[in-house]
Amino acid sequence: MSSPIRRLLIDVTQTAKGDVNHGIQRVVRNIAKHALAYGESHALQCVPVMFENGQFVEVDEACIGRGFRKTHPDVLRRRKKLLRKFVPQSAVGLEQAFVRARKLLYPRTIARAIERFFARNDEPRKPANPGAGDVLLLLDAWWDIPMYDALSAARRDGAVVGTMIQDLIPVHHPELCHDKFAPSFQRWIKRAICSVDFILGNSQTTRNDLWDFIAKENAPLADWQVRPVRLGCDLESHATVDGEQIAPRVRQHFVDRDTAPYLMVSTIEVRKNHKLLLDAFDQLWASGSEASVALVGRIGWKCNDLLKRIKQHPQYGHRLLLLTDIGDAELAYIYQNSKAFIFPSLAEGFGLPIAEALHHGLHVFASDLKIHQEVGGPHCNYFSPHQPEELAELIRNFEAEQGWRIPIEAPPVNHPWSLTFEKIVRECETISQRLGESTAKQSQAA
Repeated sequence: MSSPIRRLLIDVTQTAKGDVNHGIQRVVRNIAKHALAYGESHALQCVPVMFENGQFVEVDEACIGRGFRKTHPDVLRRRKKLLRKFVPQSAVGLEQAFVRARKLLYPRTIARAIERFFARNDEPRKPANPGAGDVLLLLDAWWDIPMYDALSAARRDGAVVGTMIQDLIPVHHPELCHDKFAPSFQRWIKRAICSVDFILGNSQTTRNDLWDFIAKENAPLADWQVRPVRLGCDLESHATVDGEQIAPRVRQHFVDRDTAPYLMVSTIEVRKNHKLLLDAFDQLWASGSEASVALVGRIGWKCNDLLKRIKQHPQYGHRLLLLTDIGDAELAYIYQNSKAFIFPSLAEGFGLPIAEALHHGLHVFASDLKIHQEVGGPHCNYFSPHQPEELAELIRNFEAEQGWRIPIEAPPVNHPWSLTFEKIVRECETISQRLGESTAKQSQAA
């Protein structure tokens, strides 16, 4: 049976205009990359698009070549290498000072004005013109992009419009978000669910949460128009990492798994619950444990007190490590050589690091959230995100049994991003066909 879709247009606007590679950006880049590969071997045209000057336009080859980034990854690596010569890894305060100085001397408004000036001489991008037979999938974050008129026009012209939503944390836990972000997101989500034909959640848990919210808001969507698509895992990337290629300042901590640190990968922010992890390890260290922990991730928000606690901790730089500028290959090496993985979040949309840690064969200790149980299943050890003594006891027993020497009991249920995209295509086809049948029935009845 032929596909009811002519083109699948995938929005990458926010991701392609920046260099951040966390959370949503990683999802967008992986799915966009596999969309292009899928389009080469199937009849369906898969077209990454951006929203510019009131319309959707096709992404150019240069942007694709940069991996849907503002700056080419090679340039970013050279910048990071240069920065490391002047900013030691341990000097978190100095690194933040550099960022603040950049914002003061080169604010975002000026940067955008300069970009617009030089963009005038660029070749105009090809308009995508969403219409009949097209599915426009808003995969990226778009809560601060005024595209509602364009979405209405696309739907009037026959396109099916959908969006993927990663979580409703700003709705349920605004106290864990940036102060300005939560109110903006709450306004956006109420309008967004009334402006699309379908919504994809990144898991069954998120999908159920979305449906409860949609029903409460009386949005014009039926149950079948809200679907789950489980996120993938980068199973092929950096399958084997040569330790000699890793900076000595990183490699020295992961030479021997018996003495390697436990690992936590996340943005440094209040929602990730580093406080509980530190409380648990303080209990371990007070009882004489030699266990260590490495916190890997960029500096986020609402974390000044946490950073102060880390930098003033007597174990800082010894059994308490903070690595804020780790590259992809280094991260893969750390995953492969850590003792175990800890993820104590208070709230999550998916918890992709859990899937990545399981893929690398690490035992995982995760907070007892519904989404973590869906992602990790029976392969994780769960604890209350409010009881540090529970985590401390789990680690104490793990140390006594040398649990890192025991393989995890069963293979984790992960799949590559290519299968995630195939699932997206099937959902888009099913929903498009059903919407078409519904429209035909309404026309006949009229």
